[in-house]
Amino acid sequence: RDIGVTGVQTCALPIWWCPAGTFLMGSPPAEWKRAVDEDQVEVTLSRGFWLLETEVTQLMWETIMGNDRPLHWSAEAGLGDQYPAYRVSGWDAQRFCEVLTTQLRQQRQFVRQL
Repeated sequence: RDIGVTGVQTCALPIWWCPAGTFLMGSPPAEWKRAVDEDQVEVTLSRGFWLLETEVTQLMWETIMGNDRPLHWSAEAGLGDQYPAYRVSGWDAQRFCEVLTTQLRQQRQFVRQL
């Protein structure tokens, strides 16, 4: 589902709910070009989570973080609303998620599903 986020501007965030559950991760033994370290294992997610369908775009970043465009974004590597937000540190990525979650809860668009 798309949710709208309003900040400096407005943008849609295509997100999907991933429910808790159990699934197989890895490659089946007969898969073509399978590496030896790709054994299938059973994985259980005890809680569901929301997953963004695409990478975070520069429009999404600026909408959530304000006009806080990283200085190292350049026209050479790509600038524009549809370009990905690149060279973002792990700390900045975590901060983005925290700010996004807060905004969505304030706008009552973010429903915690169990």
